[in-house]
Amino acid sequence: MRYALIDNSTLTGVQRLLGEIPVRNNAIIDNDIVAFENYIQAILFYDQLICIDDYKKRYREKRMKYFPDVKFISTDLFDYDLFVSKANEVTKDISLTISGGKISDKDFKDYFERLNMTFRFTWDISASKYFLTQKMLLGESFVDPNTFNTIHSQLFKENNEEHEVKYPLVRKEPTLYDSKGNIIELDSESSKANRNQTGDGLSAQFQSMVASLNWMSQRTAFYVLCADYLYADLFLQPIRQEFLQNIIKRVYPNYNLGVFGDFRNSLNNQSQETIVKVLKESENYSVSVDVPLFSAYFANKTKDSKLIIEAAYNERETAPFVVARNQLRELNNILDGGNRAKFIREINLLSASINKTFKEIEGKYGLGEEQGFGFSQIKFLFSFIPLLDEIKIPKELDPRLKQLEFLKHLSPKKGLNAVYRNLIEDLFVFDTLGKYKDILIGNLQNEGYYSGLKYGDDQYLDPDSWWTKKM
Repeated sequence: MRYALIDNSTLTGVQRLLGEIPVRNNAIIDNDIVAFENYIQAILFYDQLICIDDYKKRYREKRMKYFPDVKFISTDLFDYDLFVSKANEVTKDISLTISGGKISDKDFKDYFERLNMTFRFTWDISASKYFLTQKMLLGESFVDPNTFNTIHSQLFKENNEEHEVKYPLVRKEPTLYDSKGNIIELDSESSKANRNQTGDGLSAQFQSMVASLNWMSQRTAFYVLCADYLYADLFLQPIRQEFLQNIIKRVYPNYNLGVFGDFRNSLNNQSQETIVKVLKESENYSVSVDVPLFSAYFANKTKDSKLIIEAAYNERETAPFVVARNQLRELNNILDGGNRAKFIREINLLSASINKTFKEIEGKYGLGEEQGFGFSQIKFLFSFIPLLDEIKIPKELDPRLKQLEFLKHLSPKKGLNAVYRNLIEDLFVFDTLGKYKDILIGNLQNEGYYSGLKYGDDQYLDPDSWWTKKM
């Protein structure tokens, strides 16, 4: 069987979109739609969905009842605290650094560059004091303001999740430099800037961003380690998927991050000669496929977003999805067997079969020409690479886990398997769906407002103003 490990953040997005959790900020809705699509695809292409049950007690029962087909793994059945500790260890040197008003640390600078987002940080006046605040620098960002705010708002939800799960966030203060390279010292207790600094402290908005980025990095590392341990494919909330690379390069140093690039640069889209070369030179690979937006297809079919999950479970038993799961399972088995010669012999034929199956799915479940865009791309990532020796987690499943009926088909493998999609492209595609999007958001419990960042480009900043100062 193929297992998909879903994070709790994805399930929260699904419940929020379907009206079970109120929407407090309307800017987050588009990201929840992408998370919902991610969840529907996991239903269709995996045999079993699993989730780590580390929500606090007052939230847990309602969640488990809402997702009866997801199998929740109790934290009492394995050494949960060890995985939390190891995740904190992996991310201990990941913290936000701002230099002269821009992000300069390697991790978050690369992360936001992949998302085509550039921030500017300025001292803005509030209650007669200057506080460091983030803004959109649109002139250096590829994304539009709506997409920028969607992703920024989801980051704030990362901070909210900290209060819903068992383990606390490890606090890490940002490192700040002014435009001349001088460090800006902050009081460790109050986060106020010490005397002789331009500003007085950190805005609540900025502090939330720092906490959210810390939480996202720690939580992504936690799920990477759990997916490796549980022999499951990792299905993360979309903005965490984009941070996967940062964690992977720490715990799998020989991993070829090129698989995150061009979606056409995958095993099932290469010549036999290229495949043989890739297999000889690399220990990790990808298979990419074009897929319809299934949530939109089921929205059109059911006319009610609350009925989509049930419709997806019914549809997954039809021939195209049964065949697709069988083929992906066969690919897993060949990879996990470690027989390179066999893999090279069989990959061409299997790739052709996978491409043919997904082409048939595309034709049957696409929205047609009437709606225009209606397709997305996903990558299935496979790896032979073991965890770094220093990251010591158990190599065998805890005996208590082996007693779970739904885990009896787990097959040991070496390395991380995951699913990756391009969040920016998905947000763009879903924004074109018109009436289908209206159905998807039809059950929102909307108690929210639209909270957007201010613009930080020079034309919006008066160099002589007293209310805003550059770092």
